[in-house]
Amino acid sequence: MDRRTYLRTVGAVTAGGVLAGCVGGDDTNGDENGGDDGSAYGTLSTSVTDQPNDIGDFESLVVTIDGIWIKPSDDENGEDDPEEGTDDSEEPTADDSNDPESDDDEDDSDSDEGVEDDTEEDDGDDEDETDGDEDEENGDEDNGNGRRYIEFEEPQQADLVELQGDNTQLIDETDVEVGEYQFLQLNVSNTEGILVEDGSEADVDTPGNAPLKFNASFEIRSAERTRFIADFAPNRTGQGKYIIRPVASGVTVLYGDEEYEGGEESDDDSDGGSDDDGDGDDAGEEQADDGVDDAADEGENGDDEQ
Repeated sequence: MDRRTYLRTVGAVTAGGVLAGCVGGDDTNGDENGGDDGSAYGTLSTSVTDQPNDIGDFESLVVTIDGIWIKPSDDENGEDDPEEGTDDSEEPTADDSNDPESDDDEDDSDSDEGVEDDTEEDDGDDEDETDGDEDEENGDEDNGNGRRYIEFEEPQQADLVELQGDNTQLIDETDVEVGEYQFLQLNVSNTEGILVEDGSEADVDTPGNAPLKFNASFEIRSAERTRFIADFAPNRTGQGKYIIRPVASGVTVLYGDEEYEGGEESDDDSDGGSDDDGDGDDAGEEQADDGVDDAADEGENGDDEQ
């Protein structure tokens, strides 16, 4: 076996090890507290509920949710490796540049590097294909600004008319890496509202047609369930139109066996109310509006990524 054939064989074996490592690292059932890659995982359970507001106008108001966005806290993103991008190669000396034996060695090295580059390129193609398959299978994407998108296996529907008071509906449970997270967004893909008054279909949208953002931090703990209960409600804006807004004061985060006792009730002003109400004095309204504005800004990127 000549040297070139040997290098190709070694490269193929290495690629096989990388692929096996990727597949094995995805199996989070191998350890009660985490995956085989050493990362710890917990369960994120996402539910929805509804504050009264203008829900009384509706015979039914069905929202379709096809995924969620979550954003790790800044300190969870890690820091760039200070050694990354540094060049460890040594500058050639004057003696080396005039040494004919050194030139021969460089030629051999260039030839070997060519073989290794070919092998690494092949390995890269295999890894890219594998990563793509895994992303498609898991429905998990990272849009490059730190948010992670988790797509549901099937879109989930919830009728907000049936979710008033202490009623909630589970829409998804998924394993998420342990850590602290800044917020959660619901990716609402469709809304269908029927009005009580005449049975006509209502015009219902989300702010900026963007994901609904809930500015409530939460923690994922190892081998434990975190329940994130997102509260939102329709608000009449005039001209027969409605906007579904997050209810900042109604978001509840529970850990382990903690029980849900219902979100805090709030009047129209604290939830953002209609667009004609102007600036409210209630802190809840300001938080909800902040969530809406951020959702409109960041949701556009989320829509482009899907």
